[in-house]
Amino acid sequence: LGQNTWMMIPLFALGLNHREGQRVPWWHGLVLALGALKPHIAFPVWLWLGWRWRGQWKPYLAWGLGMIALAVPAFLLRPTWLIEWLLNSSQGRGTEAAIGRGSVALIPDRPGLPMPVVYLFCLLVAVLVYALLRGRRGRLEFYDWTLLFLFASPVMNDYDLIVLLPFFVGQRRRMAVALVAGIAAWAFAFATGRWSMSVVVTLALKGRRGAHGGIQ
Repeated sequence: LGQNTWMMIPLFALGLNHREGQRVPWWHGLVLALGALKPHIAFPVWLWLGWRWRGQWKPYLAWGLGMIALAVPAFLLRPTWLIEWLLNSSQGRGTEAAIGRGSVALIPDRPGLPMPVVYLFCLLVAVLVYALLRGRRGRLEFYDWTLLFLFASPVMNDYDLIVLLPFFVGQRRRMAVALVAGIAAWAFAFATGRWSMSVVVTLALKGRRGAHGGIQ
């Protein structure tokens, strides 16, 4: 949790508490810039606030300058790091994806699937879940989009679900659902030695929506 908490939770808290049309101070852009350290997690917040901040140039400017300030030292220290990382990640095992590991957790180990197959599978799952949520709930809120992203993203790990914490503050039913699903996931992990069951938690949180937007 330590590697993500201080960077990612503020981003998702900003996304959760932002109201449409709200004017934001410039330094909110600096908070979003922290996502450059974990872009595969920050992606839904970037999209959400990037669209909702339209017409406000100061937070956009701070966001861009913050990203540059984080990126420049990396290239100065190791100019080829981006190419090295892309080459390394393209050779990774497809079943290291969060939903991939969740879906194959009940069958024996097998060689990793090619990454294009995993990404295509996750995209199809995301489209299906989106259609179900849209038909059931109508307009999707930031919480819904975040759950959809965490559920279908092929690069998420269990501990990345810490970003859901701001959504649970003051939501006793939602917290209870997460805890119960988490207990089931951890029990399965201890019994089988397979640790990527985040799909169980996010799937449980997609349950029936309460009158006030919570989970019942």
